[in-house]
Amino acid sequence: MYDTMRSEPAEHSLADEIKQEKIRRALLAGPSCITREATVAEMDREGNLTVLRAGTNDWVCVPGDQNLIGATDMCLDPMGMVWMQDLMARKPRPTNTSPGLIYMLNGATQHSYTDPFDTTSPAIPIGPHWMILWPFDAQAAGLGTVMRDAGALVMFAGTPYAHLHICGSPWDGQEYHPGDRAVHIRRRARQAKAMTCGPAKKLGKPFVGARQLAESGDVGAVARHKTAQIDSSHEVAGRPRASVRLTAQKPANNR
Repeated sequence: MYDTMRSEPAEHSLADEIKQEKIRRALLAGPSCITREATVAEMDREGNLTVLRAGTNDWVCVPGDQNLIGATDMCLDPMGMVWMQDLMARKPRPTNTSPGLIYMLNGATQHSYTDPFDTTSPAIPIGPHWMILWPFDAQAAGLGTVMRDAGALVMFAGTPYAHLHICGSPWDGQEYHPGDRAVHIRRRARQAKAMTCGPAKKLGKPFVGARQLAESGDVGAVARHKTAQIDSSHEVAGRPRASVRLTAQKPANNR
């Protein structure tokens, strides 16, 4: 009797820790401006939900299962949920009546980027991304159909479940503010990204790149100054290309 009573609090404590970890992971799958008020719920293989934490907006964040391919941490709006539940039910086509959104900012694994119902192919690792769930024609949109680690593609192209898959987070980079100025840079497409991907220091002149900053030895500039890394150019192999950065005069709102 004593041992039983003693073990029950420990079991409840462990169950609560597991629940809190699931909630924590689910909330990392989307932007905090959405997740802070979202419902958190587990989803089984049939798309049924078990609520872990009630929310006050229309979004649902789901903790995945890292041991199962395709069981991904995600945050879904109502039409995104319709689309996902249709897919899990293997319906011939999704029934969402307007574009849906799903965030998977923790990354994912997937069996296929061409067949929505593939459950046997080896795992494909996919980085952080988000999806606009509406029929997209890759050729008409000028987009690729092969999984990539940056940019965008049409996933499940040519099927009723074709949708826009956008790599990264929509909150990457920094916002424009009045007074920001553009610094035009030319570089070759196949050069190392260090020239345009690092922080920069304001010198009273146009901002310098990360390589010049490193050579100056001023490590503190990384913490004191930020540059919006907005690249407006098109990749042309072997040719110089122009890109644009905005020098941010004040910090941008994060998420």
